[in-house]
Amino acid sequence: MTPTAASSRASRLTYERYLDFLAKAKIAAGLPALGAVEENLLADILRFTSTGQHLGVVAAMSLNAQKTTITNFRILKKLRLQGWITLRVGETDERFKWVELSKLALRYFALHDKCLMKVLSAPT
Repeated sequence: MTPTAASSRASRLTYERYLDFLAKAKIAAGLPALGAVEENLLADILRFTSTGQHLGVVAAMSLNAQKTTITNFRILKKLRLQGWITLRVGETDERFKWVELSKLALRYFALHDKCLMKVLSAPT
């Protein structure tokens, strides 16, 4: 086996172990299931808000360019109803709403971190 093929196989096995740990951890934590589209939009919200920037609903509807803004709005609404995100009303202008990750979403991403660290620290 070439060094590149061995490295590729090791990476694949590491990723497979991560996915296995994550699936078991999600079940153990009793987290609601997320579809791939919802999970991707939630990750986009994390990436945007982790820089300390406020994310308005209109801007959030444009995060996933592969979907229409109406579809993204429906996904955001679903995430809010399931408790993954919260909306905070602007203090000076109540027409403006900020999208924020909820405690559930933060717990979800902490679970990802924990599983990733477990896989990376385990001997291969």
